[in-house]
Amino acid sequence: MERYNPLSPAETLEERKQQALHQCDHLIKDFAKRADRHKVRYKRLQVTSIMLAVCTTSLSALSASKVLGQLDWIVPPISGLATL
Repeated sequence: MERYNPLSPAETLEERKQQALHQCDHLIKDFAKRADRHKVRYKRLQVTSIMLAVCTTSLSALSASKVLGQLDWIVPPISGLATL
């Protein structure tokens, strides 16, 4: 990630405008990169949340029908993760 570069002293108004436009473009690109990164993280969190909820429901049904046998203890931890 590129660091912020403060505007250097410019002699003319045209140089100042060019520096300001360059800085504006940099900030727009930086914001777009950050937004895309956070969108991907949010999508992963959504998918994980849905998968944990589905697992909790499935495991609860299997536990109630006594199919899991000795693995009944797995339902509370998965449920706790889904809650988090």
